[in-house]
Amino acid sequence: MLAGAALGTLEPRSIIEPIRTCLPRHSQYFEAQATAIDPEARVISCQTVTPDADECTRFDVQYDVCVVAVGAAPNTFGVPGVREHCLFLKQVSDAMRFRERLSDALERASLPGLSDARLREMLTFVVIGAGPTGVELCGELRDYVAQDVARLYGRLLPHVRIVLLEASDKVLGAFDVDMQQAALCRLRAGGAGVRVDVRTSAGVSEVRAKTIVLSDDEVLPYGVAVWAAGEKGERWEEGGAAGEKGE
Repeated sequence: MLAGAALGTLEPRSIIEPIRTCLPRHSQYFEAQATAIDPEARVISCQTVTPDADECTRFDVQYDVCVVAVGAAPNTFGVPGVREHCLFLKQVSDAMRFRERLSDALERASLPGLSDARLREMLTFVVIGAGPTGVELCGELRDYVAQDVARLYGRLLPHVRIVLLEASDKVLGAFDVDMQQAALCRLRAGGAGVRVDVRTSAGVSEVRAKTIVLSDDEVLPYGVAVWAAGEKGERWEEGGAAGEKGE
């Protein structure tokens, strides 16, 4: 659903639900950060989540049973430049950020005086990782280009390129072979005149400000890059809340 929100097929309010409306009766919810756990005293130390440190409120919560479920984070596999230059698609805020970057790229490409080569670079959208998130995003993006870009930015359509990079030799590696082949055929079919350039066995060695270096040393210029190459579990950090595992 995040891919749909990223391209405007769905609105964010259609895929999120306020926590308080889902709470069981007699339960309590605190929007706060857990900073420490004392298992002997069975106490969790917390502080409010606020951008203004002067208004930070600290409090303790007693418990009988404590469940640590801090979720997952994007796994960059230690590839240089991913966090600095790539977008992710993990939260609704990520989807909104992608939508903004996509719109900005199209508007900048609409300005006069740009060469065809420059337009092609600006309008190359790269998705790294051909799991469910990457494949769905490419499908939504292809539909958006075929329908909305063709209607609103007609002269830019010939310059738009969608590239899907996958380090392994198949897309949707966790699914059965029939589904893998069906997805690959649909992406490469070029529906409505727009096809996805699917590249398997194409690992990423480095992401730079305007180019991606592949494992075979090819340098791929891009306008917007999305990292969808997998997730890893968060870990509990002493003296703080959830933090990422070492990469």
